[in-house]
Amino acid sequence: MLKRLGAFAGSMTLGGLLLLTAAPNSQAAVSGCWADKADSATGQGGCDNVTGSSTWRVGWICSGNYRWTEWDNFPGFVTASCASGTLTHIWVDRRQ
Repeated sequence: MLKRLGAFAGSMTLGGLLLLTAAPNSQAAVSGCWADKADSATGQGGCDNVTGSSTWRVGWICSGNYRWTEWDNFPGFVTASCASGTLTHIWVDRRQ
């Protein structure tokens, strides 16, 4: 089971119009990433600062089976869980 939560940075509404801002690609970066094991079956990981064309994903191991989320280019976090077995490792991969 995978649950994604996140928000657009630099967005605001003005008279019902949604305005989004983006950082220039020349300063592409992913930072503020973290991953924590919550209990024997679940964990969370994510990145707080994603700019330009940089991406990140969360990987985890359930009883020896490797799993990954899709690559993401927005700040946020995911909750990863093992339907059966034990969560032994969780981490964040970054691409600049």
